[in-house]
Amino acid sequence: MKYWYEDGRQLKAERKRLGLTQAKLAKLAGVTQALISAVENGVKEMAAEHTRVRIANVLVQMRHDRVVEMGATPKTDAEKLNARIARLERELRISQSYVKVQDARIEKLETENLEWKKRYDVALELLHVKQKNIVSQADYDAKLEAVGLEKLPDVDAEALRQEIEQHIKKGK
Repeated sequence: MKYWYEDGRQLKAERKRLGLTQAKLAKLAGVTQALISAVENGVKEMAAEHTRVRIANVLVQMRHDRVVEMGATPKTDAEKLNARIARLERELRISQSYVKVQDARIEKLETENLEWKKRYDVALELLHVKQKNIVSQADYDAKLEAVGLEKLPDVDAEALRQEIEQHIKKGK
C-alpha cells in the first residue's frame, strides 16, 4: 500500500498547492533540493521511510498553517489545543505507519535468518557425517540439494573441521 507521501507526483502537487519551492521544502525538511527534485520526477525512490515522513510532516504543517492564515484560526485556547492535538494525531499516524513497515522488515529478516541457520545446521551435520564416511557421496549431495544448498568443492577435511570447531568455540 502506498501512502500519499510516497508518490513523487503527489508530493509535487502538494508542494505547488502550498506555494513552496523545491529549495524551501528541502530546507524545511532537512534534505537536499536534488533529492526533492529526483523524487518528484520519479528518478529515484526516497532512501528512507523517515525521509518521506519528514517531508510529509512539513507539508501537513504547511497545510495547517495555510488554513490558519485563511481565517480558520481557532478563537479560544481550547480550540487551539484541539487543532494542535489533531495535527499531532496526524503526525502520530504517519509515524505509526513507519513503525509498522519497520516491524515487518525486521520480522522478514528474522525469518530469513532462521532459514539460513537451519541450512547451516544441516550442512554442518552432513559435513560431520561425511567426514565419518557414514553416507555415500551421492546421498550427501542429494541431502544438500534438498535443503537448497549446492555441493561445495572438495576441501581439506581436517583443516575445515578445525576451522569449524574454532568458529563454534568463538560462538559459545
